[in-house]
Amino acid sequence: MIRQLTHPPAPRTCNESESNCGKIDAHVVVLTNFLGPHHLKQMREFQRRVRRLSILVSTVMEPNRDWPPDWQGLDIKVQENRTITRRWRHAGGFEEDNYIHIPWDTGLRLRALRPDVILSYEMGLRTLFSSIYRARDPNCRLVTVCNMSDHTEQGRGRLRDWLRSRLRDRVDLVTSNGPGCTRYLLGKGYPRDRIVPFRYCHDPEKVYDGPRSFSDFPSKLFHCGSLSARKGIVPFCKALVEWCRGNPERSIQLTLAGHGPEESVIEKMQRPANLEFRLPGSVDAATIRETYGACDLVVFPTLADEWGLVVNEALGSGTPILASVLAQASEVLCRDGENSWLFDPRQPGEMESVLDRALNTSPSRLMEMSEAARRSVDGLTVESSGDEFVHIVNTALRLRDSGPTRPLTPTPETRLSLK
Repeated sequence: MIRQLTHPPAPRTCNESESNCGKIDAHVVVLTNFLGPHHLKQMREFQRRVRRLSILVSTVMEPNRDWPPDWQGLDIKVQENRTITRRWRHAGGFEEDNYIHIPWDTGLRLRALRPDVILSYEMGLRTLFSSIYRARDPNCRLVTVCNMSDHTEQGRGRLRDWLRSRLRDRVDLVTSNGPGCTRYLLGKGYPRDRIVPFRYCHDPEKVYDGPRSFSDFPSKLFHCGSLSARKGIVPFCKALVEWCRGNPERSIQLTLAGHGPEESVIEKMQRPANLEFRLPGSVDAATIRETYGACDLVVFPTLADEWGLVVNEALGSGTPILASVLAQASEVLCRDGENSWLFDPRQPGEMESVLDRALNTSPSRLMEMSEAARRSVDGLTVESSGDEFVHIVNTALRLRDSGPTRPLTPTPETRLSLK
């Protein structure tokens, strides 16, 4: 049992709109499963904004990732944790390993750190453990960082649904990384006035910022990411094979950066002489940046992504993207025919149709789409993510300073939205 803790409230801070007025005088503890490259850049930005930032991770890296950890300059500790692997069977027709972390020492860690504000990622056991600590410390506030969408969360199971509904009454704020996440939270009874935006930022080192030019119809395509069933890359490759067979006068090259269980399927796929697959494996940020600048189109045929940072990176590089609608990044950033070509990979014939549209786009139109692509991600930076972090922390501190918070019970507006 964790004893009740008391410590004085932190002094008042500057208004969140005044991003240059100094650090927030608060200790913020972030709990998450692991830290990818873009998260590390976020955390370094967050650290600049508060008196103290402590980070607790469940694991150094999950088995399906090959990102080297670079924790230099950050206060990061690995928790005592048990990881359970379960198969995620999505309604979209794919299966994938899902890692469930049980960081059982969360309460002990928080008791030692005595945070003013906790940011706990995802709506699982780490957030449940954090909520137990928060209930015993009247000066602490708990924010749940939700990176999910109404599409990705289909078929998650009754136990997980029950836990997330239970957490509604135990946290002070929840964040949303996009409209699909907001729809999901409203559907679980979370009141709109306690949902705050917290958008993804991409790794600027992967974005090509040089000049673009297109001298011919598209011929070089690029896919960056896991080669898994969830990413929908095998059905896309099959559609591309058929397109090339029907257009023997065109030569197409598709580069697929990354590893995954579908890699061998793609390598063995029968294809016509005018289609080349390149599989370089995992590549570094500099190579990704150069490839974004050299290719004509990026392809993103995912069957389920709660965001999709490839969309940010491609658009920021001025590279139009052939994007599945089953990701929040496509919903928020892509405009069909303006900076991208959108399609639903679940619908028969849509992939073939959108390939025909994209691969027959003239050089002049590609240039217009490239310029629109870069405009569409203006303002989405590590610094803007830091501004949102400041707003979230200040909001949580105001809730603390105003006294006990009301539980996150459904509002009349939310009840109406559930009917």
